[in-house]
Amino acid sequence: MALLADARKDLNASIYMLDGSINDATTIPAELNNKLSAALTYQGMCVDGYPEADQSTVQSTLKKAQEHTINSLAVVSGLSSSPQQNNSVKRRLLTTRLGAPAWINLDDRRMLDEEEVKGMKAFINITVAKDGSGNFSTVNEAVKAVPQNFEGRFFIYIKGGVYQENVVVSQVNLTFIGDGSQKSIITGSKNIVDDLTTYQSATVVISGNGFLAYKVGFRNTAGPEKLQAVALRVQADHALFMNCRMVGHQSVIYAQTYRQFYRGCYITGTVDIISGNAAAVFQNCQFYLRKPMDNQKNVITAQGRSHKRQTTGTVLQGCSIFADNTLQSEKSKFKSYLGRPMKEYSRTIVMETDITDVIDPEGWEATSGDYALSTLYFAEYSNRGAGSETGSRVKWAGYQGSISKDAALNYTVESFLQGQTWLKEYDVQVRFGLSN
Repeated sequence: MALLADARKDLNASIYMLDGSINDATTIPAELNNKLSAALTYQGMCVDGYPEADQSTVQSTLKKAQEHTINSLAVVSGLSSSPQQNNSVKRRLLTTRLGAPAWINLDDRRMLDEEEVKGMKAFINITVAKDGSGNFSTVNEAVKAVPQNFEGRFFIYIKGGVYQENVVVSQVNLTFIGDGSQKSIITGSKNIVDDLTTYQSATVVISGNGFLAYKVGFRNTAGPEKLQAVALRVQADHALFMNCRMVGHQSVIYAQTYRQFYRGCYITGTVDIISGNAAAVFQNCQFYLRKPMDNQKNVITAQGRSHKRQTTGTVLQGCSIFADNTLQSEKSKFKSYLGRPMKEYSRTIVMETDITDVIDPEGWEATSGDYALSTLYFAEYSNRGAGSETGSRVKWAGYQGSISKDAALNYTVESFLQGQTWLKEYDVQVRFGLSN
């Protein structure tokens, strides 16, 4: 029922936009596509959440709603979609720049990072500390204490410590600031083997728009034998994660819906590390593949786009892909792939990324037989490294191979996330276009 409520909310928001709630008409198509794509995702998730024997009945019940959403997407696709800066949103902006240029040496970078955190702490509204030195000793207490009528951005500082709890953030414009992604850690162990769904297994759930996390760790310690066990589930628009760490095994990041940006994050796991159907860009992130169970293969992405008009997909740009210490000496025993299709129109683009030889020469894996192989959109652009050669890649109809620069430009932060309209507000370090 919660998923249906989310779908209804997005459909109503789409109608509200058409009634004139947005001042800049040029942003309306992108906003409508964003809301309608999410609504269709929620409708599909509602069906998937039922036992297989009941899914056809639920599908029939939702048929008209899904048709309405799909038809609306078709109408919006005919509209112009030139994103421009939207200055109507009032937020407390960050005065520091989150991230340092690559050419700065490690010692100077650490010093700059420390200064950045000090600058951000000037905005702190609530401090969480396990030792009792803050306002609260748990993250949940701090989140619940956020005033409902607070205007602007609200800052929660999470002091170093391991916080064993499951957190749900529904407030808008909330910021988590940590002492470091290996110091300030939120951890849990929920999983599907213990009678939960993937949706319910997340250690941290973000549903409030405009969320920002800086130097925080998100972890699920359920272990590989527990199968899907999510560390971070995000269904928030304009969600931003900077210098964070996401650790788990299967389904580490559930990038569920809306527009999400991950910059400079450390991400490690095994099977379907990134799943969901958001419009998500991972930029300058490091992916470390772990040793899976003996009957498993490593897969970085399992994107869930269900209709060709949804403006969703997973993009890896300027990232690095490695085997971690548990896999490095045994990587010849386990195949590792860039991605596989979770839904019929799955879309994943890997570009300007360092792909080491941990990735199998075929690059991509089928999910089940020839399912989605002709309708998916998997593509690569200007990658490097021993695992980047496309000559031995899969020969599926939907695999695009190495795409042109013009095609790759469609999946940059500026084009794919309309990043110029919201990321500039945070003054974050971001590449809006291609590096070359």
